[in-house]
Amino acid sequence: MISEEAVLIRNKITGVLLRGARLHAKKSVQECAEALSSDPEFVVRAEEGEEGLTLPQLETLAHLLQVPLSDFLGEGELPPDQDHREPPPYENIRTLRRKIIGVLLRQARLEADRTPEDVTSRLSMTPERLEHVELGEERITLVELEELSKTLGLAFDDLISEDLMPPSLHEPDNHGLPQLGHLPSDIQAFIKEPINLPYLQIAMNLSQMPSDRLRLIASGLLEITY
Repeated sequence: MISEEAVLIRNKITGVLLRGARLHAKKSVQECAEALSSDPEFVVRAEEGEEGLTLPQLETLAHLLQVPLSDFLGEGELPPDQDHREPPPYENIRTLRRKIIGVLLRQARLEADRTPEDVTSRLSMTPERLEHVELGEERITLVELEELSKTLGLAFDDLISEDLMPPSLHEPDNHGLPQLGHLPSDIQAFIKEPINLPYLQIAMNLSQMPSDRLRLIASGLLEITY
């Protein structure tokens, strides 16, 4: 089980990196709070290391501040200043990411033939909370997620989706769109909107998954929804 001191140190490091990226991007605490659907005090506490962030929250901030997610997980150089672009629907994407992470955790636990009680006996969480995390109903901080994935023998990199929250949104190349002329007009309009890029990347990521994992994610999302 990870110690409280180790959690505090990790949160402090993440907070310093977050503040540095925010100041470099010339973003306010309020803008970060709006992207996270939280209050500004939460962002301040996160920057001071008093609040642990979740992986979907870090993905949101990495996209907003135009830095690779890896910059919040280690060291990296800050990118040059970026032009302002309309942000994508962060909250919807974050909700989907939380559910997908939960399904992947549940799959790893079932493949290891372990019960929630067995897994949480080595962690500072209850079996009930683990079940809520697996259903995407409850947040899990980055430190907790790292410990849980390690306990399940799941590579942490398998939970990361930088493509879902790219460092920048590029303007669409309208010269390459005539080949999409056979698509319905509403779909063409959707593809042309830069704000919809994350949804297209979700579809691309899902299309590349093994069929068994895709079926598990689909059934998990249906169970959560209905």
